[in-house]
Amino acid sequence: MHRHLQIESVREEADSISLRLGDKYLGEIPGYPFLFRTDITYTLHAERGFICTTEIKNIDTNTMPLGAGWHPYFKIGGSVDELMLRLPTAYKVELDQRMLPTGMLDETPAFQDFVALRGLRLDTLFQFAPHDDGIAALELYHPQLNLRLQFGLEIGPQKYNFIYLYIPPSRDAIAGNPMTCNSDAFNSAEGLIVLASGETFRGTCG
Repeated sequence: MHRHLQIESVREEADSISLRLGDKYLGEIPGYPFLFRTDITYTLHAERGFICTTEIKNIDTNTMPLGAGWHPYFKIGGSVDELMLRLPTAYKVELDQRMLPTGMLDETPAFQDFVALRGLRLDTLFQFAPHDDGIAALELYHPQLNLRLQFGLEIGPQKYNFIYLYIPPSRDAIAGNPMTCNSDAFNSAEGLIVLASGETFRGTCG
């Protein structure tokens, strides 16, 4: 849903700066009659880089189903064909002809070693296996420039346990979209978060 966020605060410290944005949704959109408060904090840290923290609080009297996700695109150099990709243990989600999950996963982990993206088409959802440290990181590497980008996601209960990878026809960037749930989760409930009244979801990526 498209919302206009308001600046709530700006915080500067010796090694970081943070911008906090907020919005209150009061059930204006037909089909989603739940009330909630969203707060998004963008932080630029001298050592830890860019961090995005999302908080969604159920301010309704009813329980609220929730799926949260982001749609960042990453670009290093002129084309993704110059890049290599690596993921921690993750499994391809099988989709049917309507792009809906079948409930099956490919049993072979994908991109565990760096794989060249040259000529590769991606419009694919993956599910992470559990990790002891609760973090999964997408890694992009440009061998010619010797540059590496790491995009870390919180995983675990009610966190970003899915990632959607997409290369647009222009092939000038790659999307790595963190998602808390599978596609069509309102029907399948796979990864769906259900917040009780007053409960808050909190997830971090960056």
